[in-house]
Amino acid sequence: MITTERLRLRPLTDADTDWTFARAHWGRGYATEAAQVVLRWGFGTLRLKQITAMIHRGNTASFAVAQRLGFTHLREDTVLGRPCTVYALARDDLSFP
Repeated sequence: MITTERLRLRPLTDADTDWTFARAHWGRGYATEAAQVVLRWGFGTLRLKQITAMIHRGNTASFAVAQRLGFTHLREDTVLGRPCTVYALARDDLSFP
């Protein structure tokens, strides 16, 4: 398997996304490309207002993907006992075609 990409819907207007890739496929742009498809679907078809991404601290590659996609810092949080940073992207801020 190369990747998993998912969108977890929350009531009515928001969702969380994440990306996980096999190490052999890191650094090839697949995460950015897959996330763009999911974001277009979430904002276009589902008409979501905001999509968030929770990224574990120190995961610089995922942070770079989120930054390329236009996500901005929302808050610090903890997921399953691990510190993470939550980034958000609003539908109106979508910056890629």
